[in-house]
Amino acid sequence: AMAGVHFGGVDFGQEGAWLIFFGVSGGLVVGKPVGVLVFCWLGAKLKLLEIPRDIGYRGLLVVGTVAGIGFTMAIFIAELAFSTAGHLAIAKTAVLGASVMAAVGGIVLSRVFYSGGKAVRR
Repeated sequence: AMAGVHFGGVDFGQEGAWLIFFGVSGGLVVGKPVGVLVFCWLGAKLKLLEIPRDIGYRGLLVVGTVAGIGFTMAIFIAELAFSTAGHLAIAKTAVLGASVMAAVGGIVLSRVFYSGGKAVRR
């Protein structure tokens, strides 16, 4: 409600609605983890940073997944990107859905990778 997401104005029948929905949600759910992993890997290869052994790439994947919750900035960018109310409503719905998926994904990954606070080595 505070973000101004009104489900009454969401019409997936309009042109480009599904492209907007999957583009926005895909950017948050897939793009954030990929971006975190790639730039951490690149930074480590260029000796700009060192990835702690206790965290590793699995921990970075969890962090990247949780970064997909980026609700406030994603809504702000959507408001700048979409000029029509219908497209903006689709984008806000995608941000809301992607934020839920990212939160659940982060919980699932942390449960899979970590058991009792200790990293699971596989």
